[in-house]
Amino acid sequence: TGTAKGAGIPHRGIVRLVKNTNYATLDENQVYLQASSPCFDASTFEIWAPLLNGGRLVLLHPEVTSLEIIAKEIKVRKVTTLWVTAGLFQLFTDETIEAFEPLTQLLAGGDVLSKHHVAKVLEKYPDLRLINGYGPTENTTFTCCHTVTKEDLNGASIPIGKPISNTEVYLLDEDLKPVPPYTEGELCLGGDGLALGYFKNPDLTAASFINHPFSTETGARLYRSGDRALYRPDGTIEFLGRRDNEVKIRGFRVDPVEVEEALCRHNTVTQARVIAEGTSAEDKTLIGYVITSSAKEVALKAFLQSFLPSHLIPSRIIAVETLPVTENGKIDESILANTAHALEEESEPPRRPEGDFERSMAQLWKRTLNIEDVPANRSFFDLGGHSLQALKLFSQIDKQFGQKLPLSTLFESPTVEQLAKIIQESKPEKKASSEPRYTEQTNNLAALKKAGTRTPLFCIHGGDGGSLIYRKLAEELPDDRPFYALEAPSLSGIGEVAPTIEETAADYLAQIRSVQPKGPYLISGYCFGGVVAYEIAQQIKEGNEEVSLLCLFDTDNPAVAPHYLSLAERAARNWNEDASQSWAGRVGKLSGRLSEGLVNKLKSTTEKAAASVATSTGLDVNSKLQTVIIREAHDKSMKEYTPKDYRGDVVLFTAEDQGDGVEYPPHLGWEGSIKGQLDLITIPGQHLTIFEEPHVKDFAAALKSVLDE
Repeated sequence: TGTAKGAGIPHRGIVRLVKNTNYATLDENQVYLQASSPCFDASTFEIWAPLLNGGRLVLLHPEVTSLEIIAKEIKVRKVTTLWVTAGLFQLFTDETIEAFEPLTQLLAGGDVLSKHHVAKVLEKYPDLRLINGYGPTENTTFTCCHTVTKEDLNGASIPIGKPISNTEVYLLDEDLKPVPPYTEGELCLGGDGLALGYFKNPDLTAASFINHPFSTETGARLYRSGDRALYRPDGTIEFLGRRDNEVKIRGFRVDPVEVEEALCRHNTVTQARVIAEGTSAEDKTLIGYVITSSAKEVALKAFLQSFLPSHLIPSRIIAVETLPVTENGKIDESILANTAHALEEESEPPRRPEGDFERSMAQLWKRTLNIEDVPANRSFFDLGGHSLQALKLFSQIDKQFGQKLPLSTLFESPTVEQLAKIIQESKPEKKASSEPRYTEQTNNLAALKKAGTRTPLFCIHGGDGGSLIYRKLAEELPDDRPFYALEAPSLSGIGEVAPTIEETAADYLAQIRSVQPKGPYLISGYCFGGVVAYEIAQQIKEGNEEVSLLCLFDTDNPAVAPHYLSLAERAARNWNEDASQSWAGRVGKLSGRLSEGLVNKLKSTTEKAAASVATSTGLDVNSKLQTVIIREAHDKSMKEYTPKDYRGDVVLFTAEDQGDGVEYPPHLGWEGSIKGQLDLITIPGQHLTIFEEPHVKDFAAALKSVLDE
């Protein structure tokens, strides 16, 4: 469904996870790396293990997309204890196993560990304590742990071990009776790590959290995990899989039945079967088989993307005439692939890689995607690729070709032939500072749609400098409208951020004219980009050319300061808005909002400080910090910019939800600067979500209407 269950975890669950433990050494001598998102339950271990034991916590910047950066942090910060998902464990082992050298303890879990990768790590680092951690969120991160040895490689799978301290585990049959060794049972979990239940979902709580059949304590419960396992004679537990065929896709728990139900909502699909293919956490993907009257694969994927998160979208959707069944009436998944045919014909026949660059690139794709045949003209995503595999692919490209490419390259150049061409034409040497900021090779103009006979639309990036925010918007607009997005050149290490809005606009206008030498022009921009678009339009008009449309996407006039609400004003507004709730509910919601605001302010302050240090010292920075540096430079140039009166028409798109911390003036302050017609269009979402599902569809529909006019 894509809807979080919301497991309510008591504080004692986390205390029991990291205090007086028996599965790892957690003391004042350990240095931990927080590599997980705070949204992921593993972060409870990463944060509280050091803070409750006197150890050191190293924070990794969010959205880091490089194994090398993480490896460097581990080495420089002398990290001793690291937790990674099974998929990342395999990536590190294949790509940069040297990252594990400083560690004394490595915990991996979230899916079945590959014995091949475990063997490589044990062979290279025999003194490293490798721990296989098992546990659903409902029992606070870890339930069982096992220190892996070479002897474990002789078994069917790497054991999950025994319960950690203050944790109970029972293997029960269908009648909730204990099973003997070597007999399959369901893992039922209890102890101090047990969740209180699911947030505002008493029915699901009652179904999953049952009365404890072996406890005399009043109210004691067990959690039915749905996982299958067996005891070995020494009490070690061996994991066997899910009772309900639930699988892990890139670290997310996925029930294929949910995806089948979603496919069957489409009016052309009568039956569907979704299965997971692949043997490891890294290469496991969903394949959908459907009986459909007419739907194409691209249409079904688009349908699912309108309400499902990305990890629930099958990498392939294949049409079958019937779903074959076994003698006992169950669908026979083993022969599904033999009866399938593609839902749509290829737009062009597959082409074999040619030349050294294409063949070398195809070999990298084969190893990354674990497939035998890689046509040179098929998209990475159509072949089943996902973000984790893209990370591995780009790491390999860097090693083999010496080219560091942003992951966004895959959206514009998603095939072997396109990527190979980029590598072949790239020049490793940097341009001298005396050369122009832009050349044909350093063009920062991305063509999201090139085809079409209509006047092209040019969109300027936001404050962070990235252009990928426009990808979904471009997809929603008609194919006959060329769509170009400008990205900050400094995001790719090309030159510096221009010190003024006027210089930035002049640089970007030169790029626009390289595609469209003469007007009339369609210019737009988001936030900071809207201010740049405004100045570009001014410069076009000063050259006596026509701007037929200037669109500002949720852009406020930098010369008209909004009113920032004080803490008391925000509290009063929120209190009055929640008048229908109980007094306790209003207090809880208010305290949550204030806490979130303080955390965000602290995070922003910390990022700005780090950006200032990096800028002044000239240190290398990761991609996340680079965007902070760019954003700060853009904010500075925007504060120093005074818009001149614009004698033309402007369409201003504003987010419906402007947040509760700021009061913006009408028309975001532009009505005094625009001497033509100023049209205001309100679109669903907040400033940071108008380009995302589901809001982007309404955004695109409104923009299409304006463009058509």
